[in-house]
Amino acid sequence: MHSEQKAVVIEKINHELQIKYQEQMIDIIFEGTVTDERTGRSKVVPFTAKEIDAFYAIIGIMNDEGTDFIQVPNSFIRKYTNDRSNVSIAEYDEQLAQSQQKIASVTFRRNDDEAFISIPFFKLFVVDKVKQETMAQANDAARTLILNVLKNYTSFEMSELASLRRVYSKILYIKLKAAKELGEYEVDRDSFVKFMNASNMSASDIKKTIINRSIEELGDGPKGKKIFKNLDVELIQDPNDRRRWHKIKFTFDKQLKEAERINDSTQLQLDFDI
Repeated sequence: MHSEQKAVVIEKINHELQIKYQEQMIDIIFEGTVTDERTGRSKVVPFTAKEIDAFYAIIGIMNDEGTDFIQVPNSFIRKYTNDRSNVSIAEYDEQLAQSQQKIASVTFRRNDDEAFISIPFFKLFVVDKVKQETMAQANDAARTLILNVLKNYTSFEMSELASLRRVYSKILYIKLKAAKELGEYEVDRDSFVKFMNASNMSASDIKKTIINRSIEELGDGPKGKKIFKNLDVELIQDPNDRRRWHKIKFTFDKQLKEAERINDSTQLQLDFDI
């Protein structure tokens, strides 16, 4: 076998391994349990766009500081999420405090051939409205998640995530970022509907409201943020029912690894200085 052929075979094997790993990626479920103070009843509520930003801001701060415990001013979280709303500091603190229950109940799940695991992300999450600060500590099991799955969520990714307006775009951004070195992300319909909290939506609404609008915002079209170049989607038909799609495949240009991105940015800076 010629060296060129070997390179193609190796590339194919690596590609398949990456897909296998991606399919077993841990899912972070963006829904939280909220208790009604009057009735005492609890219900599960999907995250808002700002709550997703706040969660990833906390992860980003942990990554930037190399720790699984933080105690920071709420204004720091607000700055990290690039929040430009006109609400006052007190109002922002109140919004964050109201979201405390939901953010504190975030779980991460892994479902593969070996086991199904569902674990709360935080063992401590407190929003102090008097001191105007937030304390958060990840569960011991979540440390591995931060180090391996979420290690690239620092201030750079946070600024991209915070720039997106739609909740669906943010969730898809997170999925595509996990596959940035692969350049494609494939998911079965049921899983997609579940993590998008779209069980009450029709197939046409899912395509129009979630898929098309997310691609419009994430891609490099006229209205896009140009985060994923040449972003496209394929709805894979169910072989047993040609009228129904059962998988979704997103493709886009591969992105640089973290070290390559830093080196590339440094080189650009050096070239500029020269």
